[in-house]
Amino acid sequence: MKTLRLTLITSLTFCALFFTSCKKDEIKEEDKKEPTKSELIQANIWMITSLKTGGFDVWNTPFVEICQKDNTMDFQTNDRLIVDEGEVKCSDDDPQTTQGEWKIIGDTKLYLNILLLGSPFNDTADIVSISDTKLVIKANLMDLDGEVTFSKK
Repeated sequence: MKTLRLTLITSLTFCALFFTSCKKDEIKEEDKKEPTKSELIQANIWMITSLKTGGFDVWNTPFVEICQKDNTMDFQTNDRLIVDEGEVKCSDDDPQTTQGEWKIIGDTKLYLNILLLGSPFNDTADIVSISDTKLVIKANLMDLDGEVTFSKK
């Protein structure tokens, strides 16, 4: 009788451990949350990879200095934006980093207050698209309407 009881207890314990340890965590589709635009922007450090105006990409032309092409932008929490000059600085007197501001307005605009391509930019831009690797905005830069593409560094 003792052996039967011990066998029964052992079997029940084994079954309980087997069925609970094999249970997979189920994630319901409605529990999966798409990242917000702010979260996507903050997830990366960004570099400008294209600057189109009038249908022409001026980024890889002599109009844009090499020292500007390695600059990065780090969109941080609390609406803080850090622009890093990269390895090549336009002037030795330029600080390595400068701070600015950013903010998503509504769901379609990006407010920027920074020094962009050597000129102050304090305006909103239209968000054309955003993913975890690419951000495209339309803005008026230096009195030219342009489309700026940022890519994940």
